[in-house]
Amino acid sequence: MNKFVPAALLSTLATFAVIPYSVRAETVPVEAVAAVKAVPVKAAAGQILYDVAGKSLGPVYEVGRNGSVVLSLDDHLVTVPGATLSRVKRKLTTSLSRDEVARRH
Repeated sequence: MNKFVPAALLSTLATFAVIPYSVRAETVPVEAVAAVKAVPVKAAAGQILYDVAGKSLGPVYEVGRNGSVVLSLDDHLVTVPGATLSRVKRKLTTSLSRDEVARRH
């Protein structure tokens, strides 16, 4: 059995020398990831909207035709752009912080 160890080691090294690095470690350039468009999120009135930290902002009051959502925050109606919305762990989430949303009234 000890006779096969050098042969196995040699064949393993030969395999890694023949296979290009790009095949062994698949990487995606950052530019390619950024170029992928996000799938629009369908929001509905009554859904809870969460901020980027995962904290609840409150229920959606209204959904605009362009995908933006309106909610009441600190006694003000604020509009959150649809482009900032996504689903994180099946929750409607904006990429904005609570402070950023509050400044949008």
